[in-house]
Amino acid sequence: MPQRLASFQSARRLVSVSAFLALAAASLRADDVFVTSMIGPASGEIGACPPSCTTGSVGSGSSALSSALPEPVIPPDGRRIRYGYTNDCAWAVTPMDITQTSSSGTWTFQSLRCLDLWEIFITKGMSLGCSSNLVVNMTVDAATTLYASPDDPVTSLSLYQFQAHQPNNVWISVGYIRNTTPNPTVTFTYASGTISKSDRWYMDAVWFHSICWYSPRPARITNIIYGNPIIISGTGAIDHYFALVSSTNAAQALNLWTREQTNKNLWGEFTFSLTPRAEKARFFRVITQ
Repeated sequence: MPQRLASFQSARRLVSVSAFLALAAASLRADDVFVTSMIGPASGEIGACPPSCTTGSVGSGSSALSSALPEPVIPPDGRRIRYGYTNDCAWAVTPMDITQTSSSGTWTFQSLRCLDLWEIFITKGMSLGCSSNLVVNMTVDAATTLYASPDDPVTSLSLYQFQAHQPNNVWISVGYIRNTTPNPTVTFTYASGTISKSDRWYMDAVWFHSICWYSPRPARITNIIYGNPIIISGTGAIDHYFALVSSTNAAQALNLWTREQTNKNLWGEFTFSLTPRAEKARFFRVITQ
């Protein structure tokens, strides 16, 4: 529907503008891709490199694994984890299509299915024996861009999320990547802090959670509040991000629209605020992710 957001200034057009936003198709399907440091419960069941590669002094077979959900392909009773214990350690993960067999079963892992933005999570399952002040640098390969937030590209990130006092048995967000291949490499490298066999760096699993353009899941607009600035709010699917995207051409393919803002509260509600005159001569859509 060819309604510009500028028409928000006319209250009598509220219904038609709301319909445009609600029916402007579009969502992002959230794919979940995992890499685990081991594929089985025995100390020798490390698995192929890639997808999981380590350098330096890294042990295997620790039972300090996480029970976080979603499970990283292999359930907790089907695997163990690796751990670094000297300052020459590094862990590189590369999502790829591979099926591996261990004593606990046959497990199929995947490449990244789209070329777009992915949020990266790590997890650990225990504080006992874990370094209290470990800092790990996170970097990516030359074909991939690393972000501290979806709008903040960086060359590296210093992570404290592997430290003992960080939460156990949950997924912890550590940054974002934008990939140009299905098999980007994310590398975690020891940077500082105490590390030894009694102050370990637990290397459990990495979760790639996508924000990619896929099948429609329209949001429902409940109200648009006129004012200064303009507020767009509404409801949609619980446990999904919402994004406000814009274009100067309403007929343009959705993957060419510009992402303006992201709402990540996961409560099934969204609110976007536009500064005055930001809406001039542009079309906007609210999409779920």
